[in-house]
Amino acid sequence: MKLCGTPDDEFMNRITSQEARNYIRTLPLMQKKDFRAEFRNANDHAVSLLEKMLELDYEKRYEREGKGERKWCLCLSYVV
Repeated sequence: MKLCGTPDDEFMNRITSQEARNYIRTLPLMQKKDFRAEFRNANDHAVSLLEKMLELDYEKRYEREGKGERKWCLCLSYVV
């Protein structure tokens, strides 16, 4: 959560485990970090993909068929 920030109330209400909700509420509030600032030397497409993959809310998280995937795969193909 140091990178992704504390989940909002909407997401917290969808967590089915009361123990998990209680634990998260004991943690200090954290703001979401600017991924581009945290990974300033990384490829923009890679940072965008990482940010989508690390989304805590599964309903907003990266989907394999997403539009950004093609750009990232093209970048990766040059590395491999």
